[in-house]
Amino acid sequence: ALYLLSFSDNEGNKALLLKLLASTEQPYVFASTYQSAQKLWGTDKTCQPYDWAAIQNRQQTLDNEDMALSLQRITEYSSVSAIIDFMLTHGEALSEHIRHTLAQRILQDDAIAPETLMQLLTHPDDSMLSIALAYLGQHQSAITSQTLSMAAERLAEAQRAWQALMQRIGSAVNDYSRYEMRIYALAKQIALALWLLYRYSAATNANADNNILVTSLTWLTRISQLPIIASLPALSEHVEAWWQQVWLALLARPESEMTELSELLPTLQALPPLRLLTAKTNALRIQVIDRLTPTAVVKTDTNTTSTSQSALLSWIQTQNTEALYHCASDETQTISTRLQAIEALGQMFDIRVSAWLDSLMQHTQPDIQKTAYNVKRRWQRGQNKAQNKRPMPYFDTPPAGSNAWQTTHNPQHLSLGDK
Repeated sequence: ALYLLSFSDNEGNKALLLKLLASTEQPYVFASTYQSAQKLWGTDKTCQPYDWAAIQNRQQTLDNEDMALSLQRITEYSSVSAIIDFMLTHGEALSEHIRHTLAQRILQDDAIAPETLMQLLTHPDDSMLSIALAYLGQHQSAITSQTLSMAAERLAEAQRAWQALMQRIGSAVNDYSRYEMRIYALAKQIALALWLLYRYSAATNANADNNILVTSLTWLTRISQLPIIASLPALSEHVEAWWQQVWLALLARPESEMTELSELLPTLQALPPLRLLTAKTNALRIQVIDRLTPTAVVKTDTNTTSTSQSALLSWIQTQNTEALYHCASDETQTISTRLQAIEALGQMFDIRVSAWLDSLMQHTQPDIQKTAYNVKRRWQRGQNKAQNKRPMPYFDTPPAGSNAWQTTHNPQHLSLGDK
């Protein structure tokens, strides 16, 4: 019967095929329906209605070849705006694997309209919000005062939801497993929002009572002292990951912003000791405090300065690519220091490195030109080798405690990995 449907091109038959593709439980029915749909719509290199229907089916296994083909066609031939519209409509009903793959495609686009981002930021589905926060963290050009303001609102909502959830768990610890998925979704949102806001929100008036930088530090301190957090390692791992994102985001700011952020220094110094934090996290806090003081420089002559080796080492260890590029571009630095910064850029897994090295290759100084060219070639080779081994930014590793928040890699590459 399905085979015969492929010979009658009418809207009723097409609607039936699409309905079956999206809902049938039997693999053989799915395969026969897919073949009939291919005959009616064709198999050329475009995205067809049956592709969208096929990926909505949650009954088929992940290794289903037809579904995999449709997913591939959508990611290769469909526009990002169409993918976003589809996810806004069907996102909650899609399998984790499908959402994960479509989200990766969205994050690769560099021209999502501001109004579309606001749709994602205000959407009630957790995965849509996480995609928006991750996109903003990866694409600085998409950040506006409006998106930052909305991100702050959604962070406040997630913080309130987390606190209410902790109260429920505190009264019924044995039921923790019931809330695990919700905990993970909220933890992911909070981590992404903290990174975004501490990295990009305005550094002025940092000590205002309603400043997001101050209020979030206060909230984090209060949450860290809850008995329920200390009693459940899974929860303490999430909270420590948040602290790490705060410190890493502040360390990722360029030196030009550190003077304004020095208003935060008394607040940071007054933070109480928190027993749940590891030595690594406390070391990041110390680095932030150190960076809020003027960078140590050594005078070499009347026209040039040299950034200290300890500062360069700190930028490399914290993957502070912006500081390295600023140093490499700084005409007041010595040539030796600038060449070291260029070499360090070649070790970074940051998508902006390519454009930065291209800019440095245009420099009039021959040594800088040559070094930038050689480093660019090595960086490209390294990227090509790692392409099939390294997870995609933002959608790579799962739960907190592993590398879920990328505390040892580029802090912009936060994870939205599936649970």
